[in-house]
Amino acid sequence: MKFSEVVSNIARVTDLRRIAKARLFDVSSLPEEELKEQLIEKVDQFASKQALESALNAALDHPDHSIRLITPVVLIEILLQKHDYSLPENETAEEVMAWEQSVIDESKEQETSARMVENYGTFEFVVQAAWENDDSISQDEHRLIERIRNRFKITRREYRVLEAGLGRYPKKGNELHTRDDIKLTRHYLQEAGLLLTFRDSDGRDCDIIPEEMAVHLRGVLQLPLRHYGYYQLLGYRAVKQKSFLSQALENAGMVVKKNPSLNDLREICVGHINPEILLGGYSQRDGLDKVVLEKWCRDLQLQVSGSKSEVIARILQYYDSLVEIEGDQEDEREIWFQHYEEYACRDYQFLRQRQLIEKDLEVEHHFEAATDFLFEKYLNHKPLTLPGSEQPDGALSHGEKRLLWDNKSKEKVCNLKEHLGQFSRYFNKYAGNASALLVIAPDFTPDSANQALLHEVNTGQKLSLITAKELKDLTIRWSESKKKDEPFPLRFLTSVGRFNPIVAEAAFQ
Repeated sequence: MKFSEVVSNIARVTDLRRIAKARLFDVSSLPEEELKEQLIEKVDQFASKQALESALNAALDHPDHSIRLITPVVLIEILLQKHDYSLPENETAEEVMAWEQSVIDESKEQETSARMVENYGTFEFVVQAAWENDDSISQDEHRLIERIRNRFKITRREYRVLEAGLGRYPKKGNELHTRDDIKLTRHYLQEAGLLLTFRDSDGRDCDIIPEEMAVHLRGVLQLPLRHYGYYQLLGYRAVKQKSFLSQALENAGMVVKKNPSLNDLREICVGHINPEILLGGYSQRDGLDKVVLEKWCRDLQLQVSGSKSEVIARILQYYDSLVEIEGDQEDEREIWFQHYEEYACRDYQFLRQRQLIEKDLEVEHHFEAATDFLFEKYLNHKPLTLPGSEQPDGALSHGEKRLLWDNKSKEKVCNLKEHLGQFSRYFNKYAGNASALLVIAPDFTPDSANQALLHEVNTGQKLSLITAKELKDLTIRWSESKKKDEPFPLRFLTSVGRFNPIVAEAAFQ
């Protein structure tokens, strides 16, 4: 989301004034709308790489130990890892505490990827010595430890795992930070110009790093790729061998102890090697050959031409655009149904970014399977098995007859006239045992409804036209209604011509 849009949707005056303090000298006397206007005018100051780097360094070196610890989790581990750089503020607190707990859990494991880094033992001694005489790390001690951490090539997470193992992270006795601790840090980050808060269309107040700021923050932090995209990249056959990753770490000056697993190597690479270096190497002799990179581009259906660095940039951009789908699904068709309209209109870019398809041909299959799913799981009608060839995509029992359906995924609209011959063959095959054929498409040409009426006059065959959005909306509404456990009355899907939601309203009475 752009900076101007975020500022326009700041709902709480306290947030607005706190954010404005970062770049405006006097905010107490300005009315709300004028304050927003002045903030929007200062987008270049908020998005300045120099200003962001200075504010970030100050936060990471803050005298308050909790702010030093929570800041990188909120900004680096959470918000900059989100596809839109935003999260409802109550979920921000939950994710901070979950991240801290994951560090504690990792510290309890006998062998972790963090402990395989060569200098981990020496660094552990330094940190342990710093904690010996007090229950906190002073600002001066923190600065010294940070210099050693960087020199020893220890990541922030590896440092936190070490402290958790000493019973000192996030607090003494591995006590998690509270919501109040996190709230105070969020407020500090707002006043520092590193974090904004806005109200979304669902009425939720959300933390966000606007696009203009996120681009420069990622540059300061050297984050060309989100963690999720990096792990997906490491699954590609050209880079997922232990030998390749081990050599890449050796080239980066990283010595890994013992005999790490492939997953250990992946973890260490994500923490220690810039993905541009992983693919391109430090010289012409290491990294991937350009021929391999070009084949990778072809596999991803990306442009192949250009220099090696341009090809690598293209691959990284692809993996950075991937959207993580959270939560386990018992039935993969549930995910396909959630993106029903995108399958209907063949939104290949959207579906590829979310890893919902690998090949273009999968669009039609998933669209059809999602239709099976919505009838079976939400509208309480078991789809019939249709053996043989030249069949519609599905059928349902409708009294003594069958209601047939056919999915028409189109990049634009469906012209019914182009498919009348195909649909007539379906009707003829069932010799009077089909009550109607439901045509499901992203949209229809203006004359399609009249073509359906004319077709019934000429043949007696009923064609009902419904868009994917209309069917999905109907399905969701039925699943949330008091009749959700009853079969949806199919007669409301058999009207000739375009589906009429006003008529279908009677099904809910």
